Amino acid sequence: MTLTEDTSGGIHDTLIAACDRYRFAFLGVESYTTICTDNLLPGFESVGARAAGRVPSPLNLFLNIPWDPDGTRGLRRGPRGVPGGYVRRGRDG
Repeated sequence: MTLTEDTSGGIHDTLIAACDRYRFAFLGVESYTTICTDNLLPGFESVGARAAGRVPSPLNLFLNIPWDPDGTRGLRRGPRGVPGGYVRRGRDG
């Protein structure tokens, strides 16, 4: 995939996996909350696609996941996107 235009103002990420119940348990979340895997698997099924029981690695657009000066990956509250911002994909092939 080729991104041809990005007016979002976001700090995008391709390294952080989709949220799942295991991560939430590790973080100490005790009550149930709808998370990425809960949303994506039924979404795939609704359009006839199969995800083989797994959620693929996401392209996290419009988030706030910068690299910190010490070389670690940060995670900040609140997206940095701008109202009306978008990301456009080019035609591949």
